[in-house]
Formats: sequence, structure tokens, C-alpha cells
Amino acid sequence: MDKKVLEEKTLIVGFDDSNHAGDRKGDILVASFSFNHEDSLIQKFKNRKDRTIVSEWFDEDKSRDYRFATLSDRILRNMQPNLQLVAPYLIEDFLKSYRGKIKGIKTYFDGIMNSWHKKFLREHFLEKFEFFSVDNFIKKGNLHNCPKTIYISHVLAHDLYEESFQEIINHEKRVEIPDGNEILRIFTNYKNECTRVS
Repeated sequence: MDKKVLEEKTLIVGFDDSNHAGDRKGDILVASFSFNHEDSLIQKFKNRKDRTIVSEWFDEDKSRDYRFATLSDRILRNMQPNLQLVAPYLIEDFLKSYRGKIKGIKTYFDGIMNSWHKKFLREHFLEKFEFFSVDNFIKKGNLHNCPKTIYISHVLAHDLYEESFQEIINHEKRVEIPDGNEILRIFTNYKNECTRVS
């Protein structure tokens, strides 16, 4: 009997954070995951946080998922880009739980990105997948003009921040990340290497 060939899918990931650098909860950085092409299409969302969109998004497709990290290091959480620093850890954690085949990954970030930020992420994953793309979107006025995965992460980040410190720490979707100094060292070394090459 022939084994069923698993379809290779494209993973779509949207990133946003809570933009908090205040108390010990730190900044909440969220990645939302989907295999639905429609979640990669650019749409307009109002700046208000529509929880109905989020709940319907998860209800429509049980394969949709999310991960988040807390960035409490005082230096890292106040610097840009912090989403790019944490993105590899969130993606890797999701990949550990997924049993299917992934052809490539499309990532979408809220906020400003430099070219070497994108290169850093591509080089981290390109050996494992056929393609890995990185795009970013900047909110203008009171509108989010971006893929839905970014908007979902936007709402989740703010809702998670409203939870208690204990709830956040014990949350099943929270991903442990290395010490801030270690993350910064990796990123700084890469940035310095890019500067020397160029």
C-alpha cells in the first residue's frame, strides 16, 4: 500500500508586539501562524482591537496557532528591532510542534526593518526551506494595512499584556528565550559582519 504523500505547505507568520517597556512583564512579542494563503493578503484594519476578528480567525481553522515571548531585558526591550531578535525562537518553537511538511515560510513584521535585519532572518532559515521571505508594514494614521497575521498578533500582544504576571509566565504558548545579552551578542556580531562585508 502506497504511503500518502503529505502536501508541502507554505507557512505564513505575522509578528507584532505590545510596545510596552514598563513593568516587569516587559514587552510581549507575538507570532501568529497560518497555512491559509488568504492570511498573507494585504487588508485594511482599523486601529481598534477587534477581538471578534481574532476569535473567528482561530475558529475557522484549527491549524492556526500563535506563540509569544516576554522581552524583559531593559536594553533589548527598548531597542529596535526587538521583533527580529526574537522571531527565530518563536518560529522554531512552532516548527517543533508541527508534523507536516513545510515548503517555505513567508514572514510579515509590523514596523521598520533594515535590509540586514531581513538578511539575518533569511540566512537563519534558508538552509532548511526552499524559500524564506521577509516583509514589513508600517501603520499609517489609524489604519493597519497589512496581512491578517500581523493584525492577529497586534491584538493578541495587547490582550496578553493585560494578563497577570503569573498568567503570562505560566502560559502554554509562551516561549522561553535566551538571556538578553546572548541574543544581543548574536545579533551584534552579525551586524558587524555585514558592515565589514559591505
